[in-house]
Amino acid sequence: ILVSPHSPTRLYFASQRLWRSDNRGDSWTAVSGDLTRDQERIELPIMGGAQSWDAPWDFVAMSTYNTITSITESPLKEGLLYVGTDDGIIQVTGDGGESWTKIEVGDLPDVPETAFVNDIKADLFDENTVYVALDNHKFGDFKPYLLKSTDRGKNWESMTGNVPDRTLVWRIVQDH
Repeated sequence: ILVSPHSPTRLYFASQRLWRSDNRGDSWTAVSGDLTRDQERIELPIMGGAQSWDAPWDFVAMSTYNTITSITESPLKEGLLYVGTDDGIIQVTGDGGESWTKIEVGDLPDVPETAFVNDIKADLFDENTVYVALDNHKFGDFKPYLLKSTDRGKNWESMTGNVPDRTLVWRIVQDH
């Protein structure tokens, strides 16, 4: 859930799509279609094979797959929204949801395609800059992934620097 920096009555809520309310949650409108991969998690291979619905694996403890995990709106440009998903996608709209641009996390520098978008934040001072924190621990990869784009997600550079290996990164916060 995100309160818009442009209006205290505007809320955004994420499921597999992004929802918007302009009246503090009394009514909601979808501002996107499905922004995830729309996969059936039970059909994906786990430990080298398919599992049944009643298999005693980590079914209820895992996050629901194909879900938007993070939302941000630029504090400088109303309607410039970014969302990240738990199935490796970043989506960007500059027009409040009329059109979306899909970015595969596997296309980011040195980021595996299975990485989970933990956090995405629009820059406080530059409307074209966005930051993302990802992790891939569900696939045995505990490297930190911190990236920055200065062109609304067209190109990315790592900001991981000297963050120690085996450090999961959950959030990124810009100094005010």
